[in-house]
Amino acid sequence: MADTGTINLGGRTRCSWRVDDPGARINHSPEEGPGTVNLNAAPATVLLSLPGIGQEAVERILDRRSFGRPVASLDELAGLISPAARGALFAQYSELARVVTFAPNRLLVTATGWVDGQAPRTTIELMTVPLPERLAAIRRRMW
Repeated sequence: MADTGTINLGGRTRCSWRVDDPGARINHSPEEGPGTVNLNAAPATVLLSLPGIGQEAVERILDRRSFGRPVASLDELAGLISPAARGALFAQYSELARVVTFAPNRLLVTATGWVDGQAPRTTIELMTVPLPERLAAIRRRMW
Protein backbone atom coordinates (compact mmCIF):
# COMPACT_ATOMS: atom_id res chain seq x y z
CA MET A 1 0.00 0.00 0.00
CA ALA A 2 1.34 3.44 -0.92
CA ASP A 3 1.18 6.73 0.90
CA THR A 4 0.03 9.45 -1.56
CA GLY A 5 -1.13 13.02 -1.64
CA THR A 6 -1.43 16.22 -3.67
CA ILE A 7 -0.49 19.66 -2.41
CA ASN A 8 -1.62 23.03 -3.80
CA LEU A 9 1.49 25.22 -3.72
CA GLY A 10 -0.44 28.35 -4.75
CA GLY A 11 -0.54 30.20 -8.05
CA ARG A 12 -2.03 27.12 -9.81
CA THR A 13 1.17 25.19 -9.00
CA ARG A 14 0.67 21.70 -7.62
CA CYS A 15 2.77 18.81 -6.45
CA SER A 16 1.80 15.19 -5.91
CA TRP A 17 3.82 12.57 -4.10
CA ARG A 18 3.81 8.87 -3.53
CA VAL A 19 5.86 6.69 -1.14
CA ASP A 20 6.03 2.96 -1.93
CA ASP A 21 7.68 0.07 -0.13
CA PRO A 22 9.17 -2.15 -2.87
CA GLY A 23 9.20 -4.96 -0.28
CA ALA A 24 5.40 -5.05 -0.42
CA ARG A 25 5.76 -6.87 -3.75
CA ILE A 26 7.24 -10.24 -4.55
CA ASN A 27 10.11 -10.65 -7.05
CA HIS A 28 11.09 -6.99 -7.04
CA SER A 29 14.35 -6.10 -8.81
CA PRO A 30 17.73 -6.19 -7.00
CA GLU A 31 18.07 -2.41 -7.29
CA GLU A 32 14.89 -2.05 -5.23
CA GLY A 33 16.20 -4.13 -2.34
CA PRO A 34 17.50 -7.52 -1.24
CA GLY A 35 14.53 -9.51 -2.57
CA THR A 36 12.70 -9.88 0.72
CA VAL A 37 8.99 -9.29 1.34
CA ASN A 38 7.91 -6.88 4.08
CA LEU A 39 5.33 -8.86 6.07
CA ASN A 40 3.85 -5.63 7.41
CA ALA A 41 3.27 -4.05 3.99
CA ALA A 42 2.57 -6.83 1.49
CA PRO A 43 -1.02 -7.49 0.37
CA ALA A 44 -2.79 -10.71 1.35
CA THR A 45 -2.14 -12.37 -2.02
CA VAL A 46 1.62 -11.87 -1.64
CA LEU A 47 1.55 -13.06 1.98
CA LEU A 48 -0.33 -16.24 0.98
CA SER A 49 2.39 -17.03 -1.56
CA LEU A 50 5.05 -17.21 1.16
CA PRO A 51 6.13 -20.60 2.54
CA GLY A 52 4.45 -21.48 5.83
CA ILE A 53 2.03 -18.55 5.76
CA GLY A 54 -1.59 -19.68 5.62
CA GLN A 55 -4.91 -17.87 5.75
CA GLU A 56 -4.96 -17.67 9.56
CA ALA A 57 -1.48 -16.09 9.69
CA VAL A 58 -2.48 -13.60 6.99
CA GLU A 59 -5.59 -12.64 8.97
CA ARG A 60 -3.50 -12.03 12.13
CA ILE A 61 -0.97 -9.91 10.16
CA LEU A 62 -3.76 -7.84 8.57
CA ASP A 63 -5.55 -7.47 11.94
CA ARG A 64 -2.38 -6.15 13.55
CA ARG A 65 -1.78 -3.83 10.61
CA SER A 66 -5.30 -2.36 10.90
CA PHE A 67 -4.53 -1.37 14.50
CA GLY A 68 -1.11 0.09 13.64
CA ARG A 69 0.68 -2.72 15.48
CA PRO A 70 3.05 -4.40 13.03
CA VAL A 71 4.35 -7.90 13.62
CA ALA A 72 7.95 -7.70 14.85
CA SER A 73 9.14 -11.28 14.24
CA LEU A 74 8.16 -14.75 13.06
CA ASP A 75 8.17 -15.87 16.68
CA GLU A 76 5.64 -13.16 17.56
CA LEU A 77 3.48 -14.22 14.60
CA ALA A 78 3.69 -17.85 15.77
CA GLY A 79 2.31 -16.76 19.14
CA LEU A 80 -0.71 -15.17 17.46
CA ILE A 81 -1.92 -18.24 15.56
CA SER A 82 -3.38 -21.66 16.40
CA PRO A 83 -1.16 -24.70 17.02
CA ALA A 84 -1.97 -26.12 13.56
CA ALA A 85 -1.08 -22.86 11.78
CA ARG A 86 2.01 -22.55 14.00
CA GLY A 87 3.10 -26.03 12.93
CA ALA A 88 2.83 -25.06 9.26
CA LEU A 89 4.84 -21.90 9.92
CA PHE A 90 7.54 -23.76 11.87
CA ALA A 91 7.78 -26.44 9.15
CA GLN A 92 8.86 -23.69 6.71
CA TYR A 93 10.55 -21.42 9.26
CA SER A 94 14.10 -21.37 7.86
CA GLU A 95 12.96 -20.76 4.28
CA LEU A 96 10.44 -18.14 5.40
CA ALA A 97 13.01 -16.34 7.57
CA ARG A 98 15.23 -15.88 4.49
CA VAL A 99 12.51 -14.15 2.45
CA VAL A 100 10.68 -11.89 4.92
CA THR A 101 11.40 -8.67 6.72
CA PHE A 102 9.28 -6.66 9.14
CA ALA A 103 10.12 -3.11 8.11
CA PRO A 104 10.95 -1.46 4.80
CA ASN A 105 14.59 -1.73 3.75
CA ARG A 106 13.99 0.68 0.85
CA LEU A 107 11.37 3.33 0.14
CA LEU A 108 10.62 4.68 -3.32
CA VAL A 109 9.58 8.35 -3.20
CA THR A 110 8.09 9.84 -6.38
CA ALA A 111 7.08 13.51 -6.65
CA THR A 112 5.53 15.27 -9.66
CA GLY A 113 5.11 19.03 -10.03
CA TRP A 114 3.01 21.01 -12.53
CA VAL A 115 1.12 24.22 -13.19
CA ASP A 116 -2.60 23.68 -13.84
CA GLY A 117 -3.43 23.78 -17.54
CA GLN A 118 0.21 23.88 -18.66
CA ALA A 119 2.76 21.36 -19.81
CA PRO A 120 5.24 19.94 -18.95
CA ARG A 121 5.11 18.03 -15.71
CA THR A 122 8.35 17.35 -13.87
CA THR A 123 8.91 14.15 -11.91
CA ILE A 124 11.66 13.13 -9.52
CA GLU A 125 12.06 9.63 -8.14
CA LEU A 126 14.25 8.82 -5.14
CA MET A 127 15.16 5.36 -3.90
CA THR A 128 15.89 5.78 -0.22
CA VAL A 129 17.17 3.70 2.66
CA PRO A 130 15.57 4.31 6.08
CA LEU A 131 18.13 5.35 8.69
CA PRO A 132 17.49 6.44 12.27
CA GLU A 133 15.44 9.66 12.08
CA ARG A 134 16.04 10.23 8.34
CA LEU A 135 16.13 8.76 4.84
CA ALA A 136 19.31 8.47 2.76
CA ALA A 137 18.86 8.80 -1.02
CA ILE A 138 20.73 6.08 -2.89
CA ARG A 139 19.38 6.70 -6.40
CA ARG A 140 17.74 9.70 -8.08
CA ARG A 141 16.02 9.96 -11.46
CA MET A 142 14.30 12.97 -13.02
CA TRP A 143 12.16 13.38 -16.11
